[in-house]
Amino acid sequence: MLNSVTVAASDSVLVEHGDFGCVADYASARAKQLESLLLVLSGDGADALERCDGEARENVMWLLRMLAAEVGGAVRALTALPGVPAIAEGEHNVQ
Repeated sequence: MLNSVTVAASDSVLVEHGDFGCVADYASARAKQLESLLLVLSGDGADALERCDGEARENVMWLLRMLAAEVGGAVRALTALPGVPAIAEGEHNVQ
């Protein structure tokens, strides 16, 4: 497929998407999930997480790392497409 994109979701799982729009939707969904999870874990949520056992806390941290890795992988895949400007390492244009 022309301009086909593969997104690395983890070391052992690959998520394949066909085009820019699919990967952009995927990245947007994962970013929203990550944002929502971080919002829930702030303030009183941080206290609730602290009361959880070590395995539960580690699983939440694992989930956060996986979501962040998926967003990063999707962004890297998007910028690898022809005609899409690359983002320099460490460059952030968040407003």
